[in-house]
Amino acid sequence: MGGIDFNLIDEEWIPILGTDGKPRRVGIRTALTEAGRIRQITASNPMDNVALLSFLPAVLHWCKPR
Repeated sequence: MGGIDFNLIDEEWIPILGTDGKPRRVGIRTALTEAGRIRQITASNPMDNVALLSFLPAVLHWCKPR
C-alpha cells in the first residue's frame, strides 16, 4: 500500500520571516534550533500563528531531557 511521506520535523511547512527580512518555510527542527534567526511566524490565518506559537514550545518541552 502506497503512502505519502511527509515528515513534519524536517519538511519545510511553517511559514516564517527571518531576521534577514526574507520569508521562507521551515520544519519543526529548524524552527527550534534556529529560533534566534526567526523574526515571526507568518501564517496567513492568525489562528494558525497562535496554534504554532503554542505547539512549538510544547514540542520543545516534550523533547527536553529530564
